[in-house]
Amino acid sequence: MVAFLKFRNYTALFLILHSFMFCLGQDNLEDKPTLGNHLIFQSGFESDSELVEFEGEHWDMDIVGSDRSAVIKNDWVSDLEGHPKIGHFSIQYQDGDSTMRKAEIIDDPTKSGNRVLRYWMHSPNVGLDKAYGGKFRIQSNLYGNTDLREFTYKVRLYLSEDWNEIRKSEKEMSWFILAEYWNNAAWTKEDYIFRIHLMLNKGLGSNNPIRFSVGAQAKDSIWNSIWHEENENFALPVGKWMTLAIYMKEGGRDSGRYILTVTPEGAAPEVIFDVINFTHHPEDPFPNGFTHLNPMKGYSHRDNIYRVKRKRKTLQFYWDDFALWEGRLK
Repeated sequence: MVAFLKFRNYTALFLILHSFMFCLGQDNLEDKPTLGNHLIFQSGFESDSELVEFEGEHWDMDIVGSDRSAVIKNDWVSDLEGHPKIGHFSIQYQDGDSTMRKAEIIDDPTKSGNRVLRYWMHSPNVGLDKAYGGKFRIQSNLYGNTDLREFTYKVRLYLSEDWNEIRKSEKEMSWFILAEYWNNAAWTKEDYIFRIHLMLNKGLGSNNPIRFSVGAQAKDSIWNSIWHEENENFALPVGKWMTLAIYMKEGGRDSGRYILTVTPEGAAPEVIFDVINFTHHPEDPFPNGFTHLNPMKGYSHRDNIYRVKRKRKTLQFYWDDFALWEGRLK
């Protein structure tokens, strides 16, 4: 009888310890804690995540609420905007109305029960009074960040079948900005303006693939290219989800870092870029981190909308499973 009680107590202790370790393991799945990295926020746009009109300043939309499918760090306000190094989040159109452009949280077109963020671009909505005839913009903003010098973010991207009209066009797509990172921003009246932009490109000729390019520019009186790279090996899939993982570290010619890794659904990860170069203005004596980020962006010339619109389709793409860490994942 005594032996049985001891065994039962050991069993209870084992179950308690096992339960405790399981809880730690769950957090590890979300945060993967290693030296120098920390999960700031994650969301798959599920549950109580809600797109609302932004209150204050001149931005257009905001996302509030929490994604209860994520175990930790899932609230758009208390976790993301409440982090000491993050400013505020918004979605910006700049101009136009909902008949021209729209961001919305909707059902995943490829998977029942999943929610995603859709960018829908039907007509140019920026610079309609300018000589060049207009551009279009929908972008997420993480603005007013403080001392954010090294970070990683992941997000899934889905180019709709409408993008095949871009591919089939004889015309080139010389630039489509998919994400942009500022250190310092052009509109904040700071010195040493600097940006890195991740772009999609398509060369002249029909049925050419859509590819990635990335470049850094510094602005004095004009924009000057600091470095630029194009990837000629990876073709973005159309009608298929892919995961983008971006790592950035503030630094100079030999210490700045930009890495893009892409994992198409069902395929192995592929490193698209691994750049060691300036990630701040080369002349900035006291760089202060990535103060303004556009991690999910759609910004390009009107022609890319019209090539799709002529076929009675709409340029649209989807985002899902956004997560942001401070530091680098190991």
